[in-house]
Amino acid sequence: MVSSSEGYEFEAYEGVEGDLPEISCAGDDDLYQRIELSLPFARTMINRFMEKVDIAEEASPNEGLVTFEALQAAGLSTPAWSGLGDPESNLHKLLLSNLFSHEAQHAFNPCCNANMLRVFGLLHCKGKPADKAKHFYWLLQEGQKK
Repeated sequence: MVSSSEGYEFEAYEGVEGDLPEISCAGDDDLYQRIELSLPFARTMINRFMEKVDIAEEASPNEGLVTFEALQAAGLSTPAWSGLGDPESNLHKLLLSNLFSHEAQHAFNPCCNANMLRVFGLLHCKGKPADKAKHFYWLLQEGQKK
């Protein structure tokens, strides 16, 4: 079975470019848990996610931000991430919220703070604790290359 909040059962999916299987919330009364599991972060491996955010940040016009268009071009264009292009989706609304806001945010070219996106990914993407620790370390090393 592939459904653990620890992520260990997801080792079989390491290196996979697509989405992880959907996680069932049947019988779960916790509204917040259901919302978190409905977002694409829960269906994405941390290494893949961080790689795609790095690519999108390099392609975005302003340092420190990622445009939704760049995220899609970087490879977050799978069915789970389809909400990036839909202004009515929960994903789109979340990434435009104050939590992810960026001073260069424009309605015609939606974008969000790259590091806030990375931190959210650390908390919600699947993966091994060692991989998450490595990415967290690099987030703390401001201005240094990996």
